[in-house]
Amino acid sequence: MNIKKVKRLMLCILCTIFVFVQIDCVNMIADETAAELTYSEVNKKIVEAYANSVAPSEIFKSLTEEEVQILYDYYVDVPAVTVFSEEIQNSDEVAYIDALANQYYDELERRGEIENIPEMSQQEIDELFDSIEVSMVPNASRAAICYEPENPCAILQILGYTYTILQVSKQLVTLGVTIGFSAAFPFLELAALIVGAVIITMSVAILYCAAATAANDLIFGWYYNSKTKVKEANETTALVVAQHQSGAQFWEAFRRDWFGFGGIMQHVHAMYIEGGHGHTHIFYAIPFEI
Repeated sequence: MNIKKVKRLMLCILCTIFVFVQIDCVNMIADETAAELTYSEVNKKIVEAYANSVAPSEIFKSLTEEEVQILYDYYVDVPAVTVFSEEIQNSDEVAYIDALANQYYDELERRGEIENIPEMSQQEIDELFDSIEVSMVPNASRAAICYEPENPCAILQILGYTYTILQVSKQLVTLGVTIGFSAAFPFLELAALIVGAVIITMSVAILYCAAATAANDLIFGWYYNSKTKVKEANETTALVVAQHQSGAQFWEAFRRDWFGFGGIMQHVHAMYIEGGHGHTHIFYAIPFEI
């Protein structure tokens, strides 16, 4: 093969490589653009439905799994917030319950049992949990180590329920699996539903609203006396998420002492730019922006 043919062959190879690289780059850019457009499309779907007076709770139930995942991924890194006071948020009992529930979740996932939970009876779930040996609970404060799984949950006792910490942990794992959270459902988010408040951690709120029928069926079984409160919390949570998808960032909120837990109660969406507070109400800015 002479030199001219070799050069021509190399040139052809280089051109072919260049073309494929260009195609790959175009595809990558197209994929990224498609992802952005997909979020925009999901957002537009929610905004239009809300503008047409579709009930917010129905809007989120109608989303596909893919649409829910797109919304969740968009907000997953936004910090968690609750309606309760800092004292409750930083409670040793809350830290212990969440840590215990997540350790159970991780162990069930390691054993390949996590996906079976939605199909199990409560007795089967109890037997499954009883078969797991839990070591010292990680990620809980040192003060929380004095708690034991068989101790009654003090926070729920205030609300009139006598579940043990272990029983609550099982509930949180089951709820987390049911809504597709990839972790145990946060305890204070469950407490917010029970007292009729609102879930304002956007990522959790989206997953809960999308799977509210299945999640609420579980919660009604455990906390039947709070059924009306849970329904109210469901509607309010869906409303807040729909309003935020429509551009809202601030809500007028009144101070509220949730069964001694302190905190706030969101009231109405408020077009207020700087935020502020007073003795009777506050304009509450939820850190939704990433």
